[in-house]
Amino acid sequence: MPTRLFGGEGVETYSRRAAERNGTDARWIEKALWDMDIVRSLSPRHPTRLQAWRELGGLRDDAFVMPDTIGGDWVTDRFFCRVCTAGLDVRGRAPHVGLVCVRHKRGSSQIAVDCWAAFDRRLTRAGISVKAGVEEGALGLAG
Repeated sequence: MPTRLFGGEGVETYSRRAAERNGTDARWIEKALWDMDIVRSLSPRHPTRLQAWRELGGLRDDAFVMPDTIGGDWVTDRFFCRVCTAGLDVRGRAPHVGLVCVRHKRGSSQIAVDCWAAFDRRLTRAGISVKAGVEEGALGLAG
């Protein structure tokens, strides 16, 4: 059964969700890929593993591809907004979205949400709105 890939989602959470949706366990699929000599690396981001999950999920070639750095800053994995993901635990890299979901005012921590709220109030008082155009990026799909 097809499983939706959220923009920037990592192979770790996608594989778990796809396996669960299809009544199996990602570890069993990973073992089968190993036994068939399709994946021969333990690295979760190894190119053969990424390609195998792209093919299993019928995903585009750019699924699971995110830069390690942007402008010299590290791009790190984080949990996505649970409202945007319909309550699913989705983790990945989404530098185009930021740490706080603009639409739902949720982030990876309450500190991030509080910081966003203060920043948003400051911009609003200055007559600046950063919400337009950002909300669409929060739900960007890659598959």
